[in-house]
Amino acid sequence: MRKAVIAALVATILLGATGAAQEPALSPFQQVAGDGWIASNAHFDGTNWESRLPNRPSFGLQLGEVNDIPFERGTAGATFWARDADCTGAFTAFGTDCGWKLALAVTQFRSLVVGGNGIEIDGLRLKPPYGRIMSASDGTSRRFGITSNIFADWSGSDVADAPRWFAGFNLDRDRFEIARGMSTTLAPLVSVDTYGRLSAATAAVGRVEQSAPESFAARGRLAGGRYVFAFRQPYLHVPVCVASSEGTPPVHVRSATRACSVLSASPNDTSVVNVQVTGDPN
Repeated sequence: MRKAVIAALVATILLGATGAAQEPALSPFQQVAGDGWIASNAHFDGTNWESRLPNRPSFGLQLGEVNDIPFERGTAGATFWARDADCTGAFTAFGTDCGWKLALAVTQFRSLVVGGNGIEIDGLRLKPPYGRIMSASDGTSRRFGITSNIFADWSGSDVADAPRWFAGFNLDRDRFEIARGMSTTLAPLVSVDTYGRLSAATAAVGRVEQSAPESFAARGRLAGGRYVFAFRQPYLHVPVCVASSEGTPPVHVRSATRACSVLSASPNDTSVVNVQVTGDPN
């Protein structure tokens, strides 16, 4: 009788209360191809990575003792990987739909690489909207910069009735922008184009007091790609001349004490130019 009770107790411990064999717990610490791994919902069986719960995502930290970061030959690192949920079967190759995808890497050169669209900065105990550093498409153009109240993948906002802001590079249009809006479509407020021209929806400039330097402005038209703004009296030193064109070709300025010459990149340019000169009076 005593032996029977002990045997039943041992069977209960081994099989569990339901009488079914319990799946042994898997250690999160694994050695794979010479590298140390810490994995969750992922186990390497000696040939392939497998997920225990296919409906859940998998996560892994690879410490590159022997191998480089995939696709980064000559660069090792501590690399965080993620696998999407609802992937069945063995993991596919790195970077594929049902394989390990890069989440975050710290390289041997101490550089940080982010695999997703951005980094969210919530602030200590601050309420939304939040700020982000992002790289994503707005559906029309690829953008890289900082945002307020815009998800890193540009799919929505933290607060629906709050304005959305973006400051950064519109890579497809090759310009820097500051833009604002109430939806995923933002209106540019300020931009700097590839020629260095600054455009703004409106401009509010306070009064500027000048004590010594004299400043003059002129508006004229290029002839043969050239316009000369001759001064009534020469300056004591070479002044600062600034010019902008209302045409497409870029222009540059040559300054002298007696005149500023505006030269267009096109010898056939006849666009209107605006010139301002500031310097020490003679």
